[in-house]
Amino acid sequence: MKKILFLCILFIGMISNLQSQEINFGTGFGTGAFYLVESNDSSVNLDYTRNISLYSEISYKKKGSYFGLKLKLQYLNSDIKGDDWTQFMSTIDGNISSFSSFLLLEHLNQNKKWNFGYNFGLGYTKERLQKYLHLTNTENIIEKNYASLSLGGIIDFKLNQKLSLQLSPSLQWADPISSIKTSYNWDIAGEDLHFLVQFGINYRLN
Repeated sequence: MKKILFLCILFIGMISNLQSQEINFGTGFGTGAFYLVESNDSSVNLDYTRNISLYSEISYKKKGSYFGLKLKLQYLNSDIKGDDWTQFMSTIDGNISSFSSFLLLEHLNQNKKWNFGYNFGLGYTKERLQKYLHLTNTENIIEKNYASLSLGGIIDFKLNQKLSLQLSPSLQWADPISSIKTSYNWDIAGEDLHFLVQFGINYRLN
């Protein structure tokens, strides 16, 4: 939590020093396909269901700049059920959640009724896997911290000069460093890809 607070203070300080021209706040929700690689691996019997995402974000863009800067806070949650391939002959029934803070470069000009843009950047993620193992009748909690990468698009529909609706598809790469290691070091969840579709509202603050 201290790291997130530090990022927020740093971000606000940056936009204040730059004499910001345009500051926007957005929030919304969505769903998508979480842990794409593991879910589509024919050798793995695991299902991620009831995928939910929530987010809040603040963005700054200096007048005349091609890119703006965005701080995005995101929460993901999913149920997980199937075979625990990390433990022999054990089935798993549990829940997985993650909280990420992303710092993104974004291009979006909101000067028309319909506007299109994109963003990309780096984030820090804290993941929590809570799993109940039927074989041993035990509950395990596994927590991980890792870097994440994000590449997303934006479809923006302007309602008025202050308010707009946004649809944001994105592809996020969780823990890319561990992903490139040998598969013997992989684990449930963690290193993988997420495809998200998020819908939200954006408000211009100044």
